[in-house]
Amino acid sequence: DASTSIDMIGRTLRLIVPAEGSAPGALAVFEPASSTLIGGSLVAVDRIPDMRDSDGADWRVALELLGATHCAHLVPAYGSIGACSALRVLDGYFSALAMRAQQLFAAGVGLADVARRSELPEFATWDGYATLHAANAERVFLRVERASLAR
Repeated sequence: DASTSIDMIGRTLRLIVPAEGSAPGALAVFEPASSTLIGGSLVAVDRIPDMRDSDGADWRVALELLGATHCAHLVPAYGSIGACSALRVLDGYFSALAMRAQQLFAAGVGLADVARRSELPEFATWDGYATLHAANAERVFLRVERASLAR
């Protein structure tokens, strides 16, 4: 239910459980002695995240929580093992997607055209761009539209 630390095999492991993230129950494990973060489904490197079970804003809060570990090594669920600077890059995708959805909504674009007009060339080389990005764009666009109706 919440983040905690446990001692296993002579090491302290910090279990990080964000309130929201990539999916219900998503968690990460940080091992302070080696400064290694196992990001689980909260982290993808060079891969478009699947937002079907998540709100991008909440996922960004989870990434901020993971970034607060100041880890040196990152083990993502998807993509290559690397540095924790990849957390900022993934956050950049969510930010760019939110901005693009807001632009499309402000321009009066309809949902039927969102997938075709939501291109983010800086992420086009990521795995899953051709399939996951369009669906993510539609989901975020619908959230923007719903938020405008609530005002």
